[in-house]
Amino acid sequence: MSTKVLAPRLRRTPTSPSRYISPLLSMFALACSEEPTGAEGASATGHGTGGPGDLCATAFCLEDDVRAQLEPASLAFPDLEPGESQVQEVKVRHIGARGALIISKASFIQEAGEFGLIAFGPLTLQPGGEAALHVRYAPSKTGKKVAQLLLVTNATVEAQRTVALPLSVHLGVGALKALPDPVDFGGVAIGAEGFASATLANHGAKPVVLESVTLEGPSGHPFSLPAPPTLPLTLAANGTLAVKIRCAPTQDGSAEATLRVGYDGAKAASTTLRAETPGPKILVTPPTLAFGALAKGDAATKQVTITAHGASTLEVASTTLSPLSKVKAVKVSDPGPFALKPGESRTLDVTLTLDVELGSTSGTVASLIVKSNASPAEISVPLSLIGKPCVRSESKASVKATAIGGQVDVLVAIDTSGSMKEEAKAVQANLNNFAKIIAAKAIDAHVVLLADGFGLCVPPPLGGPSCSDSSQFRHIKVKVDSTDALERIISSYPLYQDFLRVGAARHIVVVSDDKSDKDAKWFEGKLAGLGNPGFPGGFVLHGVVSWSDELPFLPCLGGAGWGGVYMDLAKKTGGELAKICTPDWTQVFAAIGANVVKTVKVQCTYPLPPGADGAPVPPGQLTLSWSEGDGVAKEIPHVDSPAACPKDSVGWHSDNAAAPQAAVLCPSTCDALGGKTLHFHFGCP
Repeated sequence: MSTKVLAPRLRRTPTSPSRYISPLLSMFALACSEEPTGAEGASATGHGTGGPGDLCATAFCLEDDVRAQLEPASLAFPDLEPGESQVQEVKVRHIGARGALIISKASFIQEAGEFGLIAFGPLTLQPGGEAALHVRYAPSKTGKKVAQLLLVTNATVEAQRTVALPLSVHLGVGALKALPDPVDFGGVAIGAEGFASATLANHGAKPVVLESVTLEGPSGHPFSLPAPPTLPLTLAANGTLAVKIRCAPTQDGSAEATLRVGYDGAKAASTTLRAETPGPKILVTPPTLAFGALAKGDAATKQVTITAHGASTLEVASTTLSPLSKVKAVKVSDPGPFALKPGESRTLDVTLTLDVELGSTSGTVASLIVKSNASPAEISVPLSLIGKPCVRSESKASVKATAIGGQVDVLVAIDTSGSMKEEAKAVQANLNNFAKIIAAKAIDAHVVLLADGFGLCVPPPLGGPSCSDSSQFRHIKVKVDSTDALERIISSYPLYQDFLRVGAARHIVVVSDDKSDKDAKWFEGKLAGLGNPGFPGGFVLHGVVSWSDELPFLPCLGGAGWGGVYMDLAKKTGGELAKICTPDWTQVFAAIGANVVKTVKVQCTYPLPPGADGAPVPPGQLTLSWSEGDGVAKEIPHVDSPAACPKDSVGWHSDNAAAPQAAVLCPSTCDALGGKTLHFHFGCP
């Protein structure tokens, strides 16, 4: 907590005896005369940087010097046509010596509806900093205009708190336009007719005389004017005229023509007319399916997409295997019939199981035939593979008598602002205690620490030698300021994304004596948007935060701001809460550790051995069995998910069906097979 925060709190403590306040004021006033320790940088909403006059970065100051300046001092726009727009940039600079410049509001006077700001939000700039504002002019009519952009600031001098930027528009000349461009009729069937209108709009400052309205295009185009206007015709300034157009196609395909309007002698306006005459068309991608290297009994799945490219419905009659196929076991997820509207697609899974021994022979082994009402009526998609001899391998593991604990990933974000120095030391001292608590439960934990400053160092057993990272611990050295712990958890995600694991429980620990700039809804939304692996199972947040915003007394440095957002998230997710001034941090981390243990589901997990070629075993090529002593191995049936685990018999499932990395024994299997031998068979069914 910086001394900037302390100042207003000292002023609003009416019961504080003057004998305590006077020495404090004297001490902080003396601090104002010291040299600055460095600029704090700009707000995230601007591009400001601290200047040499930033004397309040670490000192208690009573007066600021906040001033704003605009460059350029005014903006002039050309006279644009309605529907056109132009954006110009103006820079806001903090030209004062001390204090933060805040631009809190922007508004326009005179012709306000013609002007706007692009993506404006409140700005905060340090002395010497600057930010860019983008002013957009989008007129509803032509002509000369004068307006002003007003910016409301917190300038030290009251008369300077509203900064005005004059805006002007130079006088120009309008023109006749035909809108919209193009006029698109969409799909119109043979024998049917469609109607649309083009609007002739005079955006000029004086009347124009329409002299001709014609259609130009290739011979046989389907467009006509059922009720052309009587010409010549005078169109007043800002006047409009609708011209009705008919489309009646006689053949398949795309059609295009031009509506051209001549006016005022040699001048002309035009718009393009478009239509698509229905006719079923089909696109099948990819044109071939290559299934790679397969041995007898191997299975692989590829996808083929069928798209309706025409302007009428595509009727797919069937998707079948060619009669000359060398393999019979080919399954299509949707063999048909089905219909696709224009523009629609359907993706089919094509699963091929090689049921013959091909050895090293390769090439096309089958064809997928797609029949439809399009032309051509049949499309053939060759299915190819590379044959390989089947090699069966085996790996063994001993089933542990006690089930292995599950996985948990823990993010610890520590506020390392000035007021958190003592608390940061307490966190560091107890991170290893926290690791021991969850290690005692045989839980596989990954811990990520987001913090920088105070010489934070986590030694073994959680950290590595000389406070380096380890297989269980990663220290992300990012600055976590007083109010941005939640923001840093989101923005730092690429730095710890690979350290998170699919299926692991997620816990977040925030340690801060201040409030959060972002609310709970913002954080939950951002967290839900993270992927690979993200937080698909939700999270539990624990807060070691300030429960009050009252000014604390030494040595308890807490209460820079009420941690209400952290407290709400902890209550909502079932996390633990502790006061930042708690003297015994051992109990705090013991409670968090116990909470972590509760959320982890016990599982028997065994990493899958690599295949014969060192590559991961493909799904469907792995079987498990168990044996005792020299007895015959007995198969363990595979189930699709944990929910399908049998209660009274053995079973196993993959940790990830699409890309398995481990085999997970069902709970009853763990209990029944403790101490026995587990066999992994792979390479052949």
